[in-house]
Amino acid sequence: MAKVKNILSQIFFPKRLESSSHESYSGSCGDHAQWNLNPENGELRITGTGPLYDFFGEKEVPWESHLNHIRKVVVAHGITYIGFQAFSYCKSLSSVQLPDTLTGIGQHAFAYCKSLTSVLLPEGVKHIKDYAFAHCYHLQELTLPTTLKSIGKAAFCSCHGLTRISIPDNAILLGSQVFADCKSLTEVKLPEGLLQLKSNSFTGCISLPSVSLPSSVVYLGNSAFEGCNGFTRIDIPDKIAHIGDRVFADCHALEQITIPHSVHHLGKHIFSGCRSLKTLTVPFPACGTPATFSNFGELFGTTPDIEMRKISQDNETGKETNYYLPHSLSVLRILEGCEVIPSKCLMNCFVLKELHLPSSLYMMGEKAVYGCAGLKTIYCQAAEPASIHADTFGGIRFNVCRIHVPQGSTEKYKKDQHWKYFSQIEEYGTTLQAMNRS
Repeated sequence: MAKVKNILSQIFFPKRLESSSHESYSGSCGDHAQWNLNPENGELRITGTGPLYDFFGEKEVPWESHLNHIRKVVVAHGITYIGFQAFSYCKSLSSVQLPDTLTGIGQHAFAYCKSLTSVLLPEGVKHIKDYAFAHCYHLQELTLPTTLKSIGKAAFCSCHGLTRISIPDNAILLGSQVFADCKSLTEVKLPEGLLQLKSNSFTGCISLPSVSLPSSVVYLGNSAFEGCNGFTRIDIPDKIAHIGDRVFADCHALEQITIPHSVHHLGKHIFSGCRSLKTLTVPFPACGTPATFSNFGELFGTTPDIEMRKISQDNETGKETNYYLPHSLSVLRILEGCEVIPSKCLMNCFVLKELHLPSSLYMMGEKAVYGCAGLKTIYCQAAEPASIHADTFGGIRFNVCRIHVPQGSTEKYKKDQHWKYFSQIEEYGTTLQAMNRS
């Protein structure tokens, strides 16, 4: 989490200019827009038509010297756009009233408005740009209009008070870090039609128990759910093609997950720090698909963790690497479609107790399951024994590990030159067979 916090702390926010010694309470803030501040009650009123200026470069925020005194902002009918940095760092701002003529919120427009507790965005708003409400720490209520089409990068990051969010179905463009570090977030409704969750979308949302991903999602960016400690499970749509690095890293409560066949890119260390993971279902390595890996440890990473078990596996260069698997990981299911388990792929995964092999499997490489001394049960779906080497199951207790095979296949396994060393080979019923194929 320290790494996550460091990333978030580096989010760029422009420094505000020094307060001018000349104080003004009214003036122009757009080609056809004016502002007026009541110094007695701290109400800033914007009137006129069209967009406000984007305040950067030589275009200074005209109420800069009053930032700490603005408590309420009222934007009148006719204004169409809140400009870049318009109200950022208004630390006393607690109330915002926006018109139905508004179509867009600019970058950093309300960033660091620490006293803002609720925002009602009117129908008509189409775009919320990068960092628009970032670091509004006490923002608790947020209403988004059905007209919304896009939410920019980190638009609501570090809104620590935000507990629930419903994103309308038109808003299918979400920027990276969009809700990162929203520590109180417990409920999220994502738009139907969403294609991508970009990097760090929900990083550090420690109270989020789950997220229902729309069936349209095909891309999960790096660290999309990293540090979501409340996750116990998540259902991944069967259209997902890309799962980036560390997507579920440090989801300490995650207990089970299934990676679908559709995945064409499977990132590294996606389960790093997942200390409670018990059951993992994966399609690796399906013949002919890019989503393959040479060793199981790559899914869990090399970050030392005293609450996880260290294992050693050979990497692609032949050098030994230490990986850290959860103590709790006991069941590994390999989905149908996998034809070959590469050499040393599951080597030394001694935390595993139950292994499910698909009917499509026809070969297991040298030392593929070597050193998995904790294995007590192997379910083989294939009627014909997969071709294995003498050391494929090296280090397994052949008199303890029980092999379950399809009906009518017992003798084939008992006569195989290598499978025959398992002393307990028995058939399972059709119900279990159907369950494992589903």
